[in-house]
Amino acid sequence: MAPFYIAWLPPEVEQHPWWIPVAFLALLIPFFFASVWVERQVVDRFNRWPKSGVAAWSWQANALSYAVLGVVSVGFLSWALLAGWKCGRRTVR
Repeated sequence: MAPFYIAWLPPEVEQHPWWIPVAFLALLIPFFFASVWVERQVVDRFNRWPKSGVAAWSWQANALSYAVLGVVSVGFLSWALLAGWKCGRRTVR
């Protein structure tokens, strides 16, 4: 059932605070594809740029920004686990 809690974390998140950055990482994937699609549709509608250029721009811009978000989230998760966040029943150190 855990994958279904990604967008709506249950009350048990207080016992497992590492779920927050993991959920953030998991949600980056569908949000990336949605962002690429939406931005491509908007630019195609309001500008007369070549479609191949718009597609490449949309993929590259989103890949860069979502990669930064992913690195920040992995860094935060690593820092939190090294700082002693509880992961299950034991403290990770």
